[in-house]
Amino acid sequence: ANVGEMSDADSVGTGGSENCGDMLRMWVKFREEDGRKVIDKATFQSFGCQTAIAVASVATELIRGKTAQEA
Repeated sequence: ANVGEMSDADSVGTGGSENCGDMLRMWVKFREEDGRKVIDKATFQSFGCQTAIAVASVATELIRGKTAQEA
């Protein structure tokens, strides 16, 4: 779930591992909630193994509603 680019993202990050060749790019969109800036939506693209793709998908679900620091 949550695969693909987000054209209106507030932030984009890229990370990877030289050891296994996996790469992940994640897009994040924030919203204001009770005076806090929280993650409204996150999407990703992953180039790597099935485990890396699954973890990225779960992460996009887990960080929703959290601040950047909490995430």
